[in-house]
Amino acid sequence: GQQGWSQVILEPPVSPEVTVPNYQDPSEAYLEHIFHPGRFSLQTIAKALHIYRRSVDVVADLSAAVLREQVSLVVEAEIQNAVTEYEVQQEEYFQVQLQCWNKFYLCCTQYHQVAGRPLGIASDESTAMVCLVKKGG
Repeated sequence: GQQGWSQVILEPPVSPEVTVPNYQDPSEAYLEHIFHPGRFSLQTIAKALHIYRRSVDVVADLSAAVLREQVSLVVEAEIQNAVTEYEVQQEEYFQVQLQCWNKFYLCCTQYHQVAGRPLGIASDESTAMVCLVKKGG
């Protein structure tokens, strides 16, 4: 038999970036990507929102619809703050949107990676099965 460790991939890696077609609004593209079923847990998105807006209030358990609305409002406010000082052309505004949405998406991916780290390992001698212990949520 083979000696040593075998790597097992439990879930596909999260894409490092979101592709936004020129004809699509960045908020639409990012919200679709972030809230795609199974990509991030609602807890991960809520924690990312908490980190993104650097707030001390903890977001209570929210429905996906309410959380989606909260994310949209917070990122849009960040976009508006970034462009209030001067008038911007449409292309420049599009770039600011991409930057702000990408910043939030990075919060999601980073928290997802941290939350997905195993806490421990357990084995069952009778079945010779080994499993990773992870935090729920």
